[in-house]
Amino acid sequence: MKKINKVIFFSSLGGVLEFYDFIIYALLAHYLSHNFFPSHDSRLSLILTLATFAIGYIVRPLGGIFFGHQGDKKGRKKPFTLTVMMMALSTLLIGFLPTYDQIGIWAPLLLIVLRILQGFSVGGEIPGGITYLSEIAPKSKGMVSSLLFFCLIGGIVLGLCSSLLLHHYYSSQQITDFAWRFPFIIGGVFGLVSFMVRRQLVESPQFELMLYEKRQVEKKIPLKPLLAKYPKQVIAGFFITGTGASAIMIFFLLLPTFLGKLQHYPIGEVLDNTTIGLFSGCVLILISGYMIDKYQEKLKVWFGVACVLTIISPIYIYHLYSIKSPDLFVPMAISAVMIGLVWSSIPSILSVLFPTEVRYSGIGLVYNIAFATIGGLAPVISFSLISMSHSLMGPAYYQVIASVLGIVGLMLLRGTKVELNSERA
Repeated sequence: MKKINKVIFFSSLGGVLEFYDFIIYALLAHYLSHNFFPSHDSRLSLILTLATFAIGYIVRPLGGIFFGHQGDKKGRKKPFTLTVMMMALSTLLIGFLPTYDQIGIWAPLLLIVLRILQGFSVGGEIPGGITYLSEIAPKSKGMVSSLLFFCLIGGIVLGLCSSLLLHHYYSSQQITDFAWRFPFIIGGVFGLVSFMVRRQLVESPQFELMLYEKRQVEKKIPLKPLLAKYPKQVIAGFFITGTGASAIMIFFLLLPTFLGKLQHYPIGEVLDNTTIGLFSGCVLILISGYMIDKYQEKLKVWFGVACVLTIISPIYIYHLYSIKSPDLFVPMAISAVMIGLVWSSIPSILSVLFPTEVRYSGIGLVYNIAFATIGGLAPVISFSLISMSHSLMGPAYYQVIASVLGIVGLMLLRGTKVELNSERA
């Protein structure tokens, strides 16, 4: 039991650094736009920077398919270790990348290449984490899956803290000139440390049992058998994950740029409240994971309630922001509750949608397509809606649509047994 707990801890810890590395790009988008996409129109420059951010999401399905196939064919450990090394190296290189003023058009092109590598890496990382941890501790799927996302969202909190420290010690001009590099360099170094730790992991017992029982392993990339045998699960998993992918963007990752750039809130106050809110959401995820293990038969009900709340709350929150409410804490607290409710149940649902022989591939496919489309395009579409309609409610309406799709996903699973102690699990 001590060995299992150690494996769970170090696997989840790697997730902190992985998601931190991936997300600091969004948090520093304003400064990156000046260095890599200079333009006389600040909104156009920002949209181009966010579009490059979206590219990282668009290539995630390719990473999910590649690493998922390797994980289902050769074992969970190797791809789960390789993903964090790829993320660490690409993040470190971004920290040392020359700017547009130094090498011209090559600067944004190289940045796009490194974002593609980051996206490819994350495409295998998070599905691998859900698969690996749920198989290492099959009797506590809710708790270990929640622990993984506690650490992943903790990576966002860590990124926010690094941004907060930058704004505390450096002026905006200094951050634009050189200090934006520090979070990328630090993240890359810690990512390499995480890679060394992951090399010590053991293989998943359920995968080894599958090999022992000589169950068939797909030799080709398993898209065809997945879509042929489990079409309902694939579509449902896509819609369910899409709700959570949009929620992270709309409730938190978009807000620092939205509030600072468009509504001109003090950036320090925005980051303070966002960090507190996300940390609260992390704690709620753990509590919810414990409750999900205790009341496993209510898993779909839990997620259904979360979807309804994420339909109502963004309209209220973005209305307050659009009229420049002086109170940032209450909306951030509500956002934290939404993130906690949604992401405590999504990984648990995904962990039991597919059997062992295609689990890594199945989770990788639905998770990454959802983040590439519904999640990754959220910033660009939201800011474009604001620009075209001259209304600041665009992000709220985007989340409403994503949450409705989550309810549709649950309806597709009607009659399908989704329990953490089911035979499939």
